[in-house]
Amino acid sequence: MKLALPSAAQWRDCNTTWEESDFTWQEHSESDLFLSLKEIVEYDSKKSPEALRRDVLHLDSAYKTGCSVFITSDTDISSKSEKIESLCGMKIFRSSIQSKELVEYIKMKIKEPVRSIIKEWQ
Repeated sequence: MKLALPSAAQWRDCNTTWEESDFTWQEHSESDLFLSLKEIVEYDSKKSPEALRRDVLHLDSAYKTGCSVFITSDTDISSKSEKIESLCGMKIFRSSIQSKELVEYIKMKIKEPVRSIIKEWQ
Protein backbone atom coordinates (compact mmCIF):
# COMPACT_ATOMS: atom_id res chain seq x y z
CA MET A 1 0.00 0.00 0.00
CA LYS A 2 1.26 3.46 -0.88
CA LEU A 3 0.92 6.19 1.74
CA ALA A 4 -0.33 9.59 0.68
CA LEU A 5 2.19 12.35 0.09
CA PRO A 6 1.61 15.24 2.50
CA SER A 7 0.83 18.68 1.13
CA ALA A 8 1.94 21.99 2.64
CA ALA A 9 2.24 20.35 6.03
CA GLN A 10 3.25 22.25 9.12
CA TRP A 11 4.92 20.68 12.12
CA ARG A 12 1.58 20.61 13.99
CA ASP A 13 0.19 18.37 11.20
CA CYS A 14 2.85 15.68 11.51
CA ASN A 15 1.74 13.85 14.67
CA THR A 16 5.28 12.71 15.41
CA THR A 17 8.32 13.68 17.44
CA TRP A 18 11.59 15.02 16.05
CA GLU A 19 13.23 11.71 16.89
CA GLU A 20 10.60 9.69 15.02
CA SER A 21 10.48 11.88 11.93
CA ASP A 22 12.02 10.24 8.88
CA PHE A 23 11.05 12.72 6.18
CA THR A 24 12.28 15.92 4.65
CA TRP A 25 10.24 19.09 4.51
CA GLN A 26 10.66 19.04 0.73
CA GLU A 27 8.32 16.00 0.69
CA HIS A 28 5.69 18.11 2.46
CA SER A 29 5.48 20.85 -0.15
CA GLU A 30 2.30 21.80 -1.94
CA SER A 31 1.55 20.76 -5.52
CA ASP A 32 1.29 23.03 -8.52
CA LEU A 33 -2.52 22.95 -8.11
CA PHE A 34 -2.60 23.88 -4.43
CA LEU A 35 -3.61 27.53 -4.89
CA SER A 36 -6.29 26.65 -7.45
CA LEU A 37 -7.71 23.99 -5.12
CA LYS A 38 -7.66 26.52 -2.28
CA GLU A 39 -9.63 28.98 -4.37
CA ILE A 40 -12.27 26.36 -5.26
CA VAL A 41 -12.60 25.03 -1.71
CA GLU A 42 -12.79 28.44 -0.05
CA TYR A 43 -15.37 29.87 -2.47
CA ASP A 44 -18.71 30.44 -0.73
CA SER A 45 -17.80 28.28 2.27
CA LYS A 46 -18.89 28.95 5.82
CA LYS A 47 -16.23 26.72 7.36
CA SER A 48 -13.52 27.98 9.67
CA PRO A 49 -10.15 28.86 8.14
CA GLU A 50 -8.59 25.77 9.77
CA ALA A 51 -11.29 23.44 8.40
CA LEU A 52 -10.83 24.93 4.94
CA ARG A 53 -7.07 24.48 5.22
CA ARG A 54 -7.54 20.79 6.09
CA ASP A 55 -9.86 20.29 3.10
CA VAL A 56 -7.29 21.77 0.74
CA LEU A 57 -4.48 19.71 2.30
CA HIS A 58 -6.47 16.49 1.90
CA LEU A 59 -7.36 17.18 -1.73
CA ASP A 60 -3.86 18.32 -2.63
CA SER A 61 -2.32 15.31 -0.92
CA ALA A 62 -4.60 12.99 -2.92
CA TYR A 63 -3.64 14.81 -6.13
CA LYS A 64 0.10 14.65 -5.34
CA THR A 65 -0.19 10.93 -4.61
CA GLY A 66 -1.88 10.29 -7.96
CA CYS A 67 -5.25 9.19 -6.61
CA SER A 68 -7.92 8.69 -9.23
CA VAL A 69 -10.75 8.71 -6.65
CA PHE A 70 -11.43 10.89 -3.60
CA ILE A 71 -14.15 9.60 -1.24
CA THR A 72 -15.63 12.11 1.18
CA SER A 73 -18.58 12.62 3.49
CA ASP A 74 -17.98 16.37 3.33
CA THR A 75 -20.88 18.07 1.55
CA ASP A 76 -18.84 21.23 1.05
CA ILE A 77 -16.22 19.33 -0.97
CA SER A 78 -18.76 17.20 -2.82
CA SER A 79 -20.76 20.30 -3.80
CA LYS A 80 -17.64 21.53 -5.64
CA SER A 81 -16.79 18.17 -7.17
CA GLU A 82 -17.18 19.20 -10.82
CA LYS A 83 -14.59 21.98 -10.52
CA ILE A 84 -12.23 19.82 -8.46
CA GLU A 85 -12.56 16.88 -10.87
CA SER A 86 -11.93 19.14 -13.84
CA LEU A 87 -8.82 20.61 -12.23
CA CYS A 88 -7.26 17.47 -10.76
CA GLY A 89 -8.55 14.66 -12.93
CA MET A 90 -9.69 12.68 -9.90
CA LYS A 91 -13.28 11.61 -9.40
CA ILE A 92 -15.03 12.80 -6.21
CA PHE A 93 -17.60 10.51 -4.57
CA ARG A 94 -19.80 11.35 -1.60
CA SER A 95 -19.57 8.23 0.52
CA SER A 96 -23.05 8.27 2.01
CA ILE A 97 -25.03 8.58 -1.23
CA GLN A 98 -22.79 7.53 -4.10
CA SER A 99 -21.65 4.04 -3.10
CA LYS A 100 -23.24 2.40 -6.18
CA GLU A 101 -21.66 4.96 -8.51
CA LEU A 102 -18.30 4.37 -6.82
CA VAL A 103 -18.52 0.61 -7.32
CA GLU A 104 -19.46 1.09 -10.99
CA TYR A 105 -16.57 3.48 -11.46
CA ILE A 106 -14.14 1.00 -9.91
CA LYS A 107 -15.50 -1.81 -12.10
CA MET A 108 -15.05 0.35 -15.17
CA LYS A 109 -11.50 1.30 -14.17
CA ILE A 110 -10.22 -2.18 -13.42
CA LYS A 111 -12.57 -4.00 -15.80
CA GLU A 112 -13.06 -6.97 -13.50
CA PRO A 113 -15.49 -7.94 -10.73
CA VAL A 114 -14.95 -6.34 -7.36
CA ARG A 115 -17.18 -8.52 -5.24
CA SER A 116 -15.42 -7.72 -1.97
CA ILE A 117 -15.89 -3.97 -2.47
CA ILE A 118 -19.50 -4.44 -3.50
CA LYS A 119 -20.21 -6.45 -0.33
CA GLU A 120 -18.60 -3.76 1.83
CA TRP A 121 -20.79 -1.01 0.40
CA GLN A 122 -24.10 -2.88 0.48
